[in-house]
Amino acid sequence: MKKIFNFQLTLDNPIVKSHQVYGHSVLPGLAYIDMLYQLAKDGLNLSSDDHCLKRLAIYKPLVVSKEKPVRVKITFERKQRNWKISVAGVETDIHKESQAGMLYVTAELQKKVDFLEEVIDVEAVKQLSTKTYDMETTYSEARKAGLVHQGMIKATGNVYITDSGCLIDVNANLANQDTAQNYLFHPALMDGAAMSSMILIREGMPDSIADLYLPLSYETFYSKGPLLDRCYVRIERSSIRTVNDITTVDMDFFDTGGHLTAKLSGLTIKLVKDPSQIDPERVKAEQAERDDNISSPVHEDGGNVRHASLPSVEEPLKKIFAKYVNTNMDQLENLGFLELGMESSQLLELVKDIEEQFELSLSPSLLFEYSNFIALAGYLEKKLAEGGTKSQNWSTESGTLTIPSDKYEFYGSEPFLQDHQVYARPAIMGVTYPCLAIETYLKNNPEGYPLGLRNIRFYGGPVGLNKNETVEVEVKSKGVNGFETLFGTSNKERNCAGDFIGTVDSIPERLEIQSIVSQSKMFAPGTIEKIYKMIHDIKIEKTLKTIEALYAYDKVTLVAKITMAGSQKRGNSENLVFDPLLLNSCYLMADPVTVDPEIKVPLSIDSITVYRPTTEIAYVIKKIRVEKSDYISFDAIVVTETGEMIAKILNATLQKVGSSVQLKNLDPVLNGNIEKKKGPADIAIIGVSVRYPGASHINEFWNNLKEGKSNITEIPQERWNWREYFDKEKGKAGKMYSKWGGFLEDIDKFDHQFFNISPREAQIMDPQERLFLQETYSCIENAGYTPDTICDSRKIGVFVGVMNADYFKGSHPFVIANRVSYTYNFQGPSMVVNSASSSSLTAVHLALDSLHSGACDRAIAGGVNLILSPNHYTILSALGVLSATDRCSAFGAEADGFVTGEGVGAVLLKPLAQAINDGDNIYGIIKGSMINNGGRTNAFMAPNPVSQGQVIREAIERSGVNARSISYIEANGTGTPLGDPVEISGLTKAFQHHTDDKQFCAIGSVNSNIGHCECAIGIAALTKVLLQMKHGKIVPSLFAENLNPHIDFENTPFVVQRELTEWKSDAPRIAGVSSFGAGGSNAHVVVAEFVGKDDDSCNVSEGTPAIFVVSAQNAERLNERVKDLIEWLEGETFGDERLMQVAYTLQVGREAMKSRLGFTAKTNKEAIEKLTCYLNRENNNARIFFGQAKKHSKMPSATPADGKEQEAVHKWMSSRNYEKLAALWVKGSVIDWNKLYEGKKPRRISLPSYPFAQESHWMVMP
Repeated sequence: MKKIFNFQLTLDNPIVKSHQVYGHSVLPGLAYIDMLYQLAKDGLNLSSDDHCLKRLAIYKPLVVSKEKPVRVKITFERKQRNWKISVAGVETDIHKESQAGMLYVTAELQKKVDFLEEVIDVEAVKQLSTKTYDMETTYSEARKAGLVHQGMIKATGNVYITDSGCLIDVNANLANQDTAQNYLFHPALMDGAAMSSMILIREGMPDSIADLYLPLSYETFYSKGPLLDRCYVRIERSSIRTVNDITTVDMDFFDTGGHLTAKLSGLTIKLVKDPSQIDPERVKAEQAERDDNISSPVHEDGGNVRHASLPSVEEPLKKIFAKYVNTNMDQLENLGFLELGMESSQLLELVKDIEEQFELSLSPSLLFEYSNFIALAGYLEKKLAEGGTKSQNWSTESGTLTIPSDKYEFYGSEPFLQDHQVYARPAIMGVTYPCLAIETYLKNNPEGYPLGLRNIRFYGGPVGLNKNETVEVEVKSKGVNGFETLFGTSNKERNCAGDFIGTVDSIPERLEIQSIVSQSKMFAPGTIEKIYKMIHDIKIEKTLKTIEALYAYDKVTLVAKITMAGSQKRGNSENLVFDPLLLNSCYLMADPVTVDPEIKVPLSIDSITVYRPTTEIAYVIKKIRVEKSDYISFDAIVVTETGEMIAKILNATLQKVGSSVQLKNLDPVLNGNIEKKKGPADIAIIGVSVRYPGASHINEFWNNLKEGKSNITEIPQERWNWREYFDKEKGKAGKMYSKWGGFLEDIDKFDHQFFNISPREAQIMDPQERLFLQETYSCIENAGYTPDTICDSRKIGVFVGVMNADYFKGSHPFVIANRVSYTYNFQGPSMVVNSASSSSLTAVHLALDSLHSGACDRAIAGGVNLILSPNHYTILSALGVLSATDRCSAFGAEADGFVTGEGVGAVLLKPLAQAINDGDNIYGIIKGSMINNGGRTNAFMAPNPVSQGQVIREAIERSGVNARSISYIEANGTGTPLGDPVEISGLTKAFQHHTDDKQFCAIGSVNSNIGHCECAIGIAALTKVLLQMKHGKIVPSLFAENLNPHIDFENTPFVVQRELTEWKSDAPRIAGVSSFGAGGSNAHVVVAEFVGKDDDSCNVSEGTPAIFVVSAQNAERLNERVKDLIEWLEGETFGDERLMQVAYTLQVGREAMKSRLGFTAKTNKEAIEKLTCYLNRENNNARIFFGQAKKHSKMPSATPADGKEQEAVHKWMSSRNYEKLAALWVKGSVIDWNKLYEGKKPRRISLPSYPFAQESHWMVMP
């Protein structure tokens, strides 16, 4: 098997651009590690955890220039159990024809042997250091030698010299590059470690300070996982070996916890004596000269000289050298290779030729260690006498996995179908199709074991036939390495699809199956027949009754003995290599106590690996992953009677079918509803805070939604006297025909003291700026963090949708985002987005892109919209887009325009993997997003259904989700006569790329509840979806009792949600959110439910009290904070088991302010009682502590305290006197609360946010 990867390397690549040797941009030699592992993972499904890179040799520097990008071709070719890798390339001079190709690198990928566990005490090693160097030292010395590192490839850190070697603390400087999650082994870490090693290496070479060394080869690299953005590297002095101009060194990589994660052995670096060796023009010329000198292959008859004497080694060896040097053999024997004028790249190529000739596996740096002919010949003689290691030849020809096609006929009268009847009709089992794909492949590749299939998806249910009917099933290729099976004659339908991995690098295990059986409990003889008969509407007879004995190994693992003696002909092929009856047995095996009589059909299989043909008798071991009432997933292993592996099945899933009608509506989904992504990494939403009409916080917003409330009112009198501008007749200049809107209360109120802003400055601040500043703080608190603790790097982006600036002439929206960044010291991108109504959802998209690119590590995204001037209404009235009523009738027959509205909202975004690792409260996962514009249409304000459909389709594709899996759409839905039909048209176009099914997806619009909040509506829509996922309910979309007659909903995938219902789903719920702005600015986001483990445990002994710490800027605000907490505790339904999460969030997720309250509690009831005692100022028998902190600053909780105070904190923490700790904190002590929880900490949860003071700040205009 061979796999080719082609791509163009230009100076747009930040790694190449940032790494220059003698003025040339060069791909760093250590960057190949990440590059090759990434390709192996994405293209071959080979993990770095299981495979090591061996014998990587760098023949030539890969030099890229602006005028001459390089077309790179990387070949992975399977040789027995290993993969041979070559990296070749062609310069593509934009002014000339393509040049001849060059070989840059060769390597091997092999199965890894695990290395020993090791943990080091990093801080202890640092303490033992005799000298410490900043890594800038080594970069500075390298610049003097002609090697320049900038930007992305330049790491930061320190080198600690010890008696035994050194420890390098190396950090990938992520300020100007992609996030570390995009790399397995970040080039900056790898290259930085190699660069820093020179400090230790040069201790023994004092005259080499100005010398340039570059990587030549490395013997082995293997790892237990990625290195992310920071690691420690240990180099032992004993590993450093210098011979001639080359030095070899070993490196051990440790994660930030000191655990050994990776090893790089035999890194060989070579002195660069001549700068022209880096010149690509010289390299090409030498390559052409050598090509001219090569007349014929070196091999002689027989070729194998494994046990040759020295003379028989010399002759073929001389012929190899003759390809590279023009000299007589006497000189060859008397001079060193470098004295003969040979370059490093030639010596590496020679090693490859020597390996091929003598069938040996050799170190790439061999000719630098044995640097003359006599020494080399002597080494080879010894190596051959010892037996050597055979090395396989490899080819660089292009090739991909060849997928053959074949056809199979099935007859309704054959026993295989007659004995499997669904709804009284003979039916082909769904599991038959992957077996046919395996059969088709192995017919053409009989030696292709082990054979792997992955991403197998089943479509629809069993194919039913009449008794005399015949159906043809065709297996055919689809895309690169893909297959699909189709049934029918003319209009063929797909019933299965997946990907061939081809021959996989997997050593089959051998199980002691009889031992496993002996340890299992056998079910009673009648049990198996009971299983066959329990499933309603399916008839299973002799041919399919393959389970001879059934055992329970444990609660989730079953073992079955299978006999194929009754197997019948399947279509036109007998004795299939992997028998569908065997695979079907895996599905049928079940504990009779838990058998569900409802039909379940195969939905997906992550992978099948087949090691050998099916035997007549086999054993199946089946382990359940997930078992719900209507969804099951499992793994299975199939072995022979003696335990040899036949097949492995990973994550096979079934789904319940309620009726025969539903069979055709099933669609495949992997791992629940989510297929494996092709787009950017998932982003978690960990904090949400909103204010919308009728709702001052998120819980009120949810209550209004589920109760179906409309919060539209007349324009408040305190805004302006609407009667002066109102005229119900449309079209009058300077007038408005609508008096309705969705309005926020108290938009003049602001807590200026909290933000240390003077009353005068607060008065001239745009109220949108004030509102969003407060909402951002609430959003961060909602996530369980403070502005100081949200992200150590301070690379926090702020993206705000804003379109109005009506407070006073000269208001500037840009300050809204920048005020947030300034106040909280956020140092990521900070911008305001104005794309009309799609502004806030576009802000979310831009925030996602910034997270993916590394521009920020966290992001706040949101929108704010206030209506402060009657001009807003008069302009919209002139455009004719407003409703004349108090209703926004999205998708309703009465739709005549939208009702405008106000709102403010923000979400906190964080990479999903980090959010899970940090124990964050995850509202949902953003799987993908996209934005575009409608371009030219019939009119500037006219929407474009094609581009709307395109933006939705691309967002879905980016997310890796099948549209059939989306069960809710939160629509733009403004209730305009033209906009609503166009939106449904675009949505339908997008969904038709995945499915033709009708009316399976609910659709609604929050506009009907709060009005169209313009630039803030996208966040309102996103929040609504997150709340629906949280509560498992879909709320009604209002004023759509009678549907828009211009929309044929029955022929679309959508059903307008008109009542409160359960959001039923057996897999993670998935929704889409649309937002479209005037002038064609479209945005769409795909959101998935996060289904985490229900694990509320932490490392705290049972009965340990929780320490509650509550604070505010003054006693008045503290009272309000306590009231909010009491109300929240009384309203929650969880038990005392989550009390520690509440306490932990208060400890680490809230700033410690001046007015404080502290106490301990073991139950929710006790916590509520003590909070109430504080409000009532009852006597202190309740053991509560409150007052003013003697010293106070808004610094992180890690701020060091003075010595005596620290001693007291340590004393009470050690003795677990938690009341004393609470009392110390109230007095002002700084406590690192994390030390209370050794190991696993409680999860953060969403608690009420800070109750800002309500002081009016308003500028009265003259």
